[in-house]
Amino acid sequence: MRETTEAAAPLVSVVCVTHNRRDLVLRCLDSCAAQDYPRMETIVVVNGCTDDTAEAIAKQHPGARLLETAQNIGFFPALNLAIRNAQGEYVLTLDDDAHLLGTDAVAQFVAAFVREPELGAATCNIEGPAEEPPVAADRYVATFKTGFTMMPRKVFTEWVGYYPDLFFRSGGEYYLCTALWDGGRRVKQLSGIRMRHDRAMTG
Repeated sequence: MRETTEAAAPLVSVVCVTHNRRDLVLRCLDSCAAQDYPRMETIVVVNGCTDDTAEAIAKQHPGARLLETAQNIGFFPALNLAIRNAQGEYVLTLDDDAHLLGTDAVAQFVAAFVREPELGAATCNIEGPAEEPPVAADRYVATFKTGFTMMPRKVFTEWVGYYPDLFFRSGGEYYLCTALWDGGRRVKQLSGIRMRHDRAMTG
């Protein structure tokens, strides 16, 4: 059962960065389109792709907003670009080689922030060949994996700021989590939300 009606539901911005992973990002977006949450926007940064990723997304997910860069500017700079263009109260970052399991993942993320307004970020159980075993109960964690996490947009616009552009592919999550905890904002792993991560090694 949804905990929010469509009129009362805060807008969620789903943001994704992709580089030459057409089939994987399409599967990721398919899982977003299947969510039962009533208010979502989707922003995809097509980050210096040399294949037909942009055309494929436009055809299969015409409602998604595409931001194209002329070259690969790096994951965190591209993620900043997506977040700056987001309108939602919450931002859900998804890796292009991951997808949501179940149709209520976004609703569960939002419900966690409603229950616990002091949260700075919420992550989930990540399943895949290179991932740790799932946790059976919610817990607070020191950090998260960026591509599987929801945060209030205020993290970027008021509380902490955007990811420093010096982080090309990794490290930004440690910076952000440290700043959140230092500011009294907790980071929580939610056991009831599942994502699949196939960890593509190209792109």
